[in-house]
Amino acid sequence: ERCFIYALAWSIGGTVDEASRKDFDQVLRDIDATHCPNLTVSGTIYDFYVNVDKGGEWVLWEEEVRQKATFSQDIPYHELVIDTVDSVRNRELLKVLIQAKNSILIIGSVGVGKTCLVHSMIKILGVEAYHSFEILFSGNTSAGKIQDIIESKFESHSRGRLFQPKNRTAICFTDDINMPKKDEYGSQPPLELLRQWMDYGGWYDKEKILFKEIKSLLLIAAMAPRSGGRGEVPPRALAKFHILNFIMPSEKQVIRVFNIIADHKLQTFEDDEIKKMPEELATSTYNIFKAISQLFLPTPNKCHYSFNLRDMSKIFQGLQKANKTFYETKETVLCLWVHECICIFNDRMVNLEDRSQFKAILNIELNKYSMSYEDIQAKYKGELLFVDFLHEGAIYKDVKDFEVLRKHLEVKLAAFNTVSNLNIVLFKDAVYNLCKIYRILKMARCHGLLLGVGGSGRHSLARLAGTVANMELISPEMTRKFDHKTFRASVKNVFRKTGQDKKHVIFLLSEAELLDDNYLEDLSQMLTNADIPGLYTTEELRSIRDYIGESLRKEVQLSSLNAAAGQQQLSELQEETYIKFTKNISDHLHVMLCFSPVGSKFRNYCRDYPAILNATSCIWFLGWPENALMEVAKKFVKDSGIPEKQQEPIASIISYMHMSASETIAKMKDERKRIFYLTPTHYMDLMKSYAKIKEEKEKELELYKAKLINGLAKFKETEKKADVMSTETTIKKQKNMEQVKISGDFAQQLEAEYNKIAKQEAHIKARAAIRDKQKEEAETLLRAADEELARAEPKLEEAKKALEELKAGDLAEVRNYTTPPNEVKSVLEAVMVIVGKAPTWTSAKKAMTDAHFIKDIREYDVKKLSDSQLKDLESHTKKQDFKITKITSISYAAGNFAKWVLAIEDCAKALRSIEPKRKRRDLALDAIAKLDKELQELQEEKLKLAEKIGILSTQKKQAEDIK
Repeated sequence: ERCFIYALAWSIGGTVDEASRKDFDQVLRDIDATHCPNLTVSGTIYDFYVNVDKGGEWVLWEEEVRQKATFSQDIPYHELVIDTVDSVRNRELLKVLIQAKNSILIIGSVGVGKTCLVHSMIKILGVEAYHSFEILFSGNTSAGKIQDIIESKFESHSRGRLFQPKNRTAICFTDDINMPKKDEYGSQPPLELLRQWMDYGGWYDKEKILFKEIKSLLLIAAMAPRSGGRGEVPPRALAKFHILNFIMPSEKQVIRVFNIIADHKLQTFEDDEIKKMPEELATSTYNIFKAISQLFLPTPNKCHYSFNLRDMSKIFQGLQKANKTFYETKETVLCLWVHECICIFNDRMVNLEDRSQFKAILNIELNKYSMSYEDIQAKYKGELLFVDFLHEGAIYKDVKDFEVLRKHLEVKLAAFNTVSNLNIVLFKDAVYNLCKIYRILKMARCHGLLLGVGGSGRHSLARLAGTVANMELISPEMTRKFDHKTFRASVKNVFRKTGQDKKHVIFLLSEAELLDDNYLEDLSQMLTNADIPGLYTTEELRSIRDYIGESLRKEVQLSSLNAAAGQQQLSELQEETYIKFTKNISDHLHVMLCFSPVGSKFRNYCRDYPAILNATSCIWFLGWPENALMEVAKKFVKDSGIPEKQQEPIASIISYMHMSASETIAKMKDERKRIFYLTPTHYMDLMKSYAKIKEEKEKELELYKAKLINGLAKFKETEKKADVMSTETTIKKQKNMEQVKISGDFAQQLEAEYNKIAKQEAHIKARAAIRDKQKEEAETLLRAADEELARAEPKLEEAKKALEELKAGDLAEVRNYTTPPNEVKSVLEAVMVIVGKAPTWTSAKKAMTDAHFIKDIREYDVKKLSDSQLKDLESHTKKQDFKITKITSISYAAGNFAKWVLAIEDCAKALRSIEPKRKRRDLALDAIAKLDKELQELQEEKLKLAEKIGILSTQKKQAEDIK
């Protein structure tokens, strides 16, 4: 009965949270109080288990917990495992469920220890019977990717069956199983795929219609309660799991764990007061953690305000760096503890107000030690800072002289700039941030999340911190062809250096390199598991296993005392080669993320990929304070070559401009609710613009200066020449007086000749005007005559063409008329008038018998038509019946003759009209010819006068030259 109640509590009752456990305990007692444990000792049935070895008695889980944990001082911090009531209980439950081959779903808040417990459980199970692998779910995990990962862990020797070699059981640990987003149909494909395996033992191949049966697979899933990007697991999938709700450990248990961790370190110190500090530090740390978790809640603008027990663990990880030789008093250990609290909690605060509230919480705890944060600041003349690169032996000690630290870093910066170009100013806040980044790099298995706006110095300080830490920094090179394949190539390079070569490497990433969800999926896996599923091909995996296996074999051969034991170890190590590879990556890789909190991108990252927050230490880069702005401006003006007296005022103006703009932006946000981001990049752009304008103005002034110097030199040169010329002028003055008279005579003669030639030119101009007018009149007459003749000639040509179209039959038709119509008769009489024959029908009829009749009239020269003939012709053409249309309708041939007659008449009249015009034109041309001749004679006379003037001018010039 007790076993049944125990099973009932951890099956149906295993899903309830901490508050509901008391209610469920009461329900069980109402059903069967006899077989429930006695509660005089503890609270609920969940605090007991049935000990079969003791006759099925109820035994407290607490009795199974070692009150005093012991472990080696050399054990890495991340391998420390401190048993608590919860961890012992949960480990035993997992063990029972795994042995029963049940699929398990673990629910618990972030930091409660789900992942750590599963990892430790898998390690206990060993590699002989179990092969484990891990899949981290995110908001964009796809079913196809999950299927590929799981299938890659199995072998297939028969169609449609996948199994583990050596009859082992594969344990697939899926973390954050409730992270995948729903698709358009409301389902979560990765979870539906897992549910299909739990229902039917497999799934269909993605390419073939083939059902794949998955043998020897055990699923352990973990998830945090629904919040942010975490959704709900569908009931159909949820029903396939045995659900365990891991509650948050009690305050007592948390303090106990960190008390043991601190005690593990501080008990080696000589001072008795330091040895008494572990429990005090654990209690104070928990109080701070509890206070900030309640006070600083996540909001859209502070989505990284997510605190869990991992943060407490990082504080005590920092305490492990204390050295008993140099930490001789309780105060120094407290200062180290304060520094670690500030690094973990204070450095992620987004503004001075939140940081002040945190320091007030910190002061509450410090007051218990008769200290305050203000006292510490007064002692160190600023913020508290611990580093290990200023002291021999890499001792993690406090910085007592800030200027010594700054000079040391400036030397490192100068050395770095010999191979690169890092133009930064190490002002106070920059030094602090650099040391905080350095601290992250020196912490084992620690990654950094640097949050700040553009230009705040995240990338530059991370690079310099890597140099100070003697670590290689790698960042993907952004090119036009950068894609996911290129990104993974960079990751492979990093994994090779860290996993195989065991080099400490910083992998620097920003939003620019994370182009879509595939990159973020890889990043999430890298931060959590130091591995990316599907990253390597089969050949690459074989190469990695061979490389790691070779190094492991050498280690085994050196450490093994007998051949049998060595052979057994080699067999086991073959299974662990890739695990060793990922462990090396975890130990040597530090991912440094440089993100901007502006906009919704970072908020979406935190929601869909929790590992970005959970697996990193966060540093929020505040805006540059006034003293930092001043220091940067001073360095800038100094490097710009500004005179020393002007450097301070100009730097003050540059700093003031940025500060006043910041105040205006804050005012605009309060009054207008409009947000504008003024970043250090804008400040640098301001100084660059000033430097550019200054350089342009300096070049302009140099140009003016050069011109002025050149002008002054010319003035001096001219002055010397003027003195020489003055002397020469005095000597020549007398000679010139003699030549003045001669020159005057030539001038009078020239004036007279100029007057003559001017009169000659006026006369030529007048005669040329007359000539031009007459020429214009002649051309006008010619144009009028040509136009009049041009109007008549087309008609004549048309008539001739009509005559050419006449056939012998047409003429025969006209000749055959015995008594022709009057119209035809009139036309033929007019033709006879033109050709100079008797204007009768008989004469016309006779003329038409001539074979050359048509040719003769077509070639008739209209100029032969006399005035009397024209007069007779008009008497015929003016008749009423002389109409071409009418005549053509009677006789086609007569109509064509009529056209010719009228055309001859028009041409003859046109010739008589233009003849007078032509005569007048000819007379005008004769007059123009006479004028041209006269003008030519005048031009010849002008040339003679000009020649004479030239002679006189030459004589005058000769006289002046002598003068």
